[in-house]
Formats: sequence, C-alpha cells, structure tokens
Amino acid sequence: MGTRVKVLTVGLVLATAAMAGCASTATGSSGAVQDDAVAAAPADEPLAGTTQGPSCASGGACQVGSTGPGGGIVFYVASAPFNAPGTACGATCQYLEAQTSDLAKAPWCMGPAQESVGFSIDAPGTAIGTGYLNTQAMLGTDNNPPAQICTSGAANEAVAPSGGYSDWYLPSKDELSTLIAQSNVVNGFNSTTYWSSTQSSPNYAWCYKLGNMGGFFSDQETGPLGVRAIRAF
Repeated sequence: MGTRVKVLTVGLVLATAAMAGCASTATGSSGAVQDDAVAAAPADEPLAGTTQGPSCASGGACQVGSTGPGGGIVFYVASAPFNAPGTACGATCQYLEAQTSDLAKAPWCMGPAQESVGFSIDAPGTAIGTGYLNTQAMLGTDNNPPAQICTSGAANEAVAPSGGYSDWYLPSKDELSTLIAQSNVVNGFNSTTYWSSTQSSPNYAWCYKLGNMGGFFSDQETGPLGVRAIRAF
C-alpha cells in the first residue's frame, strides 16, 4: 500500500511538472508566433485623402482653394493648358491665383496730367489669359506714346510685387467673372464694384458690381473702384 502511494505521488508530481512544461511551452510558442506576426505585418498604408508630393505652393498640383506659389488663393484650374501671353507660363498656364485682400481703390487709368486717358489703350482682351497683356498695355509697355499710358490707377496698383512675384496683373473681364464666382473661396472682397483690365470703349472700362442686382457694366475710368490682383502660373 505504501509503495502504491509513493508511485501515485511520484506520478502526480511528474504529471504536474509535465503540464507546467506544456503550459510554459505553449505560452512561449504563442509569444513567438505573435512576435513573428508583428514583424511580418506590412507598414501602415497612407490614410485615404492624404497628399503625396509637393504642395501647390511648391510647384505641385493645385485645386480651387489651394495656396498658390505667390501666396494667393487658386480660383481657377484649367482642364487644359491656356495661353497667357507675356507671362512666365506662356502657352502652358494651368492656374490662376488671386491675392488674399483688396488693393487700394483706384480709377481705372489716369494719364500724365492726372486726367482720364480718353482713348483706346488697346486693352480689349476679355478671355482667360488676356489680363496680363491688357495690364501691360495700360502701363505703356506696348510702346504707346507717353500721353497714352496710365501713370496711376488700377493697373499700377495691381502690378506691385507680392509674395516674391512681380507678374501680378489686373484681371480681364472673364478672369474677373471667374474670380467673383469663387468669392466664397477667395474671400476678402471689401468693395462693391471691381475693375477689370478690359476697356469697353474710349474713356470706359468693364467693371463688376457685387450683390443681387450685380453684374458687369461699363463705367467711366475716373471713378475709384475695387482692385484685386491675380497671376497665372
């Protein structure tokens, strides 16, 4: 009987030790498998919607509302490159950005004697991309005689360097229309009426009035109206 008790006791001890060993091995094995799984896990995928590559301001792709290279707000993204003669992007322009605030109100064009330039300045362009040439014509860079240039006014305000760029200009009629259509994105419109760079007839130019009854109308060039500069890139 005593021998059977000893054998039973030894058997229980061995069984307990074996079970403990199995438990230890299982835990260790499980831990090893877990470590291997963690090591083999792929790197986290980029979150959906995150932007890869350079920003719009640094030369990357832009969308309406992006901050452009000149520190303005992008308000036009072309579906195909457009031509803006005289600008750095030339016939390969894709975007228009606008400065984030108005410039000082100004007449459309005042001549050397601070009188309205009552003749055609050859600034008839209305389309997207024509505002730069209109503005340069107003400033006399197209070889107009001195009496036929603007020595002060909206164009002179618009071309002031900003954001490291000196190619800002007064928007053409269509460019201004597009800008106003994105006024909820660009913001900062503190005037009720804004000049375009498009002359409608001698002594008159196109401007845009905001509000429910707003729209384009032709106004005398001597009146001080809102000025917002844009650039193509």
